[in-house]
Amino acid sequence: MANPDRQRRERAVRSYTVHQMNGIIGASGVGVGVHTNAPPELELPNVGVVGIEMNTDGDIFTGRTEIPHDLNRRHPIGVRLKYATESADSADTMQWTVLFDIIDEGEAYAIGATALDTAIANDTLTGTVDTMERTARGIINGNTVTASQRLNGSDFVWSIAATSRAAGFGENCILLALMLDYVPRGWQGPDTAPNPAVDDDGIGA
Repeated sequence: MANPDRQRRERAVRSYTVHQMNGIIGASGVGVGVHTNAPPELELPNVGVVGIEMNTDGDIFTGRTEIPHDLNRRHPIGVRLKYATESADSADTMQWTVLFDIIDEGEAYAIGATALDTAIANDTLTGTVDTMERTARGIINGNTVTASQRLNGSDFVWSIAATSRAAGFGENCILLALMLDYVPRGWQGPDTAPNPAVDDDGIGA
């Protein structure tokens, strides 16, 4: 059998850029968001890295990602955001709100509206311009995703809001990516000879 302690220590991380999440459209030659305030694309100066400008409290970016096929659904899913700002003040803070839902085959798409079981905490900036910022970890509890949803490739739909920023924080803030971390499915058999035909649900993959 696989070593359960080792399995618990190992986590997979997936990072979805805002472009992978399909939450932007072309308008007058500029990509813009498709939800509240339609936040536009913005480049970090001189580096060619593009994200979504989230400069106004209440800006919302929406998108979708597929539930990871190797997700061990019995364990919590970690949710973080990557972003960057042009602030040089390490006292500046940014509050993000992430909502989600799961869409199954035959179900109409809708904007994510379910709160994380543990919300992402208010984030304090590094104070270095154009540095990658990463939020604290929000959590979706284990067993939120069903076995059939994972096996059938159901989608997460996301709503990512710039809820509030510190007074005086007026510089650009650019959303770059959504990050998910999770425990991968365990396999039957020794660590050196995994058998991917049996997954954590006890049914064929």
